[in-house]
Amino acid sequence: MQGFDFTFAVNHAGQPGAYFPPYENPNWPVTDVPDLEGDPPGSYLTDRLTDVTLDFLENNRGGPFFFVLSHYAVHTPLEAKPEKVARYGEEAAALPELGDAGFEAEHEAVTKLRQDHPTYAGMVESTDESVGRILDKLEELGIADRTAVVFVSDNGGLSTLMRRSFNHATANVPLRAGKGWLYEGGIRAPLIVRWPGAAEAGSESGVPAQSTDLYPTLLEMAGLPTRPDQHADGVSLAGVMSGEPAPPRDALFWHFPHYHGSGNRPGAAVREGGLKLVEWFEDGAVELYDLERDIGERTDLAAQRPEDTARLRARLERWRRSVGANMPKSR
Repeated sequence: MQGFDFTFAVNHAGQPGAYFPPYENPNWPVTDVPDLEGDPPGSYLTDRLTDVTLDFLENNRGGPFFFVLSHYAVHTPLEAKPEKVARYGEEAAALPELGDAGFEAEHEAVTKLRQDHPTYAGMVESTDESVGRILDKLEELGIADRTAVVFVSDNGGLSTLMRRSFNHATANVPLRAGKGWLYEGGIRAPLIVRWPGAAEAGSESGVPAQSTDLYPTLLEMAGLPTRPDQHADGVSLAGVMSGEPAPPRDALFWHFPHYHGSGNRPGAAVREGGLKLVEWFEDGAVELYDLERDIGERTDLAAQRPEDTARLRARLERWRRSVGANMPKSR
């Protein structure tokens, strides 16, 4: 793995074959998880990755360190500890029946509107327990006050698929759609930072951020010089967490020039302040939303605000040209 001195249980798929030993899928070997051979029955992947992380902290407590723990969870396959599935299953069974009201159409796909999946809930709880174990370990080792912790997800929950199925893992209401989509349910994800001595506990910021901001932010937090040539698409948010004004950036861009199993089609999006434009490459259709008043992206303003629509569409096109973005080609 580029840039790391030590890696563990890393495969080339980004998801595991299974969350229980032997952590394999015989029909999809690329998802097999290495380095965990011999784990006894009942072991759980999320816990095992955390175990290794705690060992890493023990062995590196004396000096500066940087680690990334990507749990695989809560990615498919949906597998949780049986006792958690049973407990959340009881809670789900007590919920009122929604039937068709629990889903809504999203273009040609279907979005789930209520999180009532016992297995997914169990996976979330195990991940939460893991984070708690790491924070407790930092306290135990006496290094919590000099260690920054970042919790972030790569996308929204899997709530939208081409048809109703068991794999509708969760719901992102009031956000629209989910993983794989350009709507907020797909691209708005958790970002929580604990930075002792700098960021005030319990504080919140409305400054929009994206994953490419993490690199320059972490460099500045560590007191290291930034490397603009390597993180040209990101800005440091270290100052924001310390109460300083947001760095100059008046737009965020997303580019997704391919299809996704969730039903999302090739497209792109740009956000400028509270305005967000979504463009679909198949037919050139555009949608405009005011996120400050319509976080659920229910009211398309493209026809009502043609000047904003044209301006943002042109800006999105200029950005694509400036970065040499790949575009889909028709057959």
